[in-house]
Amino acid sequence: MSPLKKRWLEDRAMRDAAREVVTSDVSFIKTDVAQQSVGSRMAESGQNTVRMMALGVADVAADNRGKVGAGLALAAAGLAAWVFRKPIAEALEGFLSEFENDVADDAGEDADCLDSDEEPAADPGIPETD
Repeated sequence: MSPLKKRWLEDRAMRDAAREVVTSDVSFIKTDVAQQSVGSRMAESGQNTVRMMALGVADVAADNRGKVGAGLALAAAGLAAWVFRKPIAEALEGFLSEFENDVADDAGEDADCLDSDEEPAADPGIPETD
């Protein structure tokens, strides 16, 4: 047999073997999909991933109870602040307006002096020098 024909037969055998592998893989996939749909496989895979993540979170939480408690307390405080944001804003607004009124009352005459165009009078306790 010539080397060219021998090579041709080997190549043909390899092609047939590859075709058989692909055909068996396709039949395996068809049988597998017939037993369980792709959507249910994805859902099951997602559930497994969520379970693994939950177990990891539980392990971390068990190791760091104080930090988790502080985080939950901070989250609860943030949620409460968000829920009661309008009453808190109104209370702060009232407090700030009272504070502004008190400051304005304390500065009363000083503010009037600064607003006028007149030059302020010399302090009686300071002697004038030429």
